Amino acid sequence: ADLKDYLLGGALAASVRAEINNAGTTRIDANFDLARAAVAIPEIGWRKEHGPTASLATTVVVQGTELSSVPRVRAVGPDLDVEGSLRFAPNGLASRIEATRLVSGRTDVTVIAGQRDRHSWTIQLLGPSLDLAPLIANLGGREGAGQPFDISVSADVATLWTSETGGFENVKLIAVYADRPLEMDQLNAGLTVGASVHLSI
Repeated sequence: ADLKDYLLGGALAASVRAEINNAGTTRIDANFDLARAAVAIPEIGWRKEHGPTASLATTVVVQGTELSSVPRVRAVGPDLDVEGSLRFAPNGLASRIEATRLVSGRTDVTVIAGQRDRHSWTIQLLGPSLDLAPLIANLGGREGAGQPFDISVSADVATLWTSETGGFENVKLIAVYADRPLEMDQLNAGLTVGASVHLSI
């Protein structure tokens, strides 16, 4: 995804504070006022136009010249409440992503994602509800490019939405994607009332 997919237009107001210690560690605290900006997070189907109050606060730690971690990310806006952190490997790629709070629309979960190696990830999802419909729609509009990767996903959610009206209840899922069609190792779930669900596996 490009920055333009997230920053749609308008203006940002920002305050930035940086500290450098004798060990060569730089800590950067940044706060962004997004009220005058149009912004989006397409992966979860969230979008805000100019006007409504929203903010982004983050702390970035750089060791020498290498990005080490983002110990704090906090985003708040209309129908959005996100808090989490990131850690980075020496190659500069994210090695662990935690969202201790991810609330937007029909989604209310905790997410923990860890990198096993360069092209292999494990993802754990826990919480009352998870809406996959925006993510499915977003992925469907992209061309499949890049390196092959493996993903192992475990989920324990009360309600899993897969479309505007369809989904599952009481989901306990273990799924593996290994550069081939998704393999469902375990799936225990019940359809929501009136749901119409199509799975392509």
